[in-house]
Amino acid sequence: MPTLLDWVIAPGPSRRFGTRPETGKTLVFLTNDTNLDALTIAALYKKRWQVELFFKWIKPHLHIKRFLGTSENVVTI
Repeated sequence: MPTLLDWVIAPGPSRRFGTRPETGKTLVFLTNDTNLDALTIAALYKKRWQVELFFKWIKPHLHIKRFLGTSENVVTI
């Protein structure tokens, strides 16, 4: 039996959309941004994912267990 994902969405407008990038795997997005088009949101998520991959890579290479800062100055080089 497939896994059922049951989303609890905060009050207000929201939308769900899917995209199939060059990998062929379907990605589903849930957003409360009703002003941007779906392709822009998918592109922003792709850029955000690159940031996540960078932190995943940098933590073991610099022997960082966790980042202590909460501002963007923490990652300014």
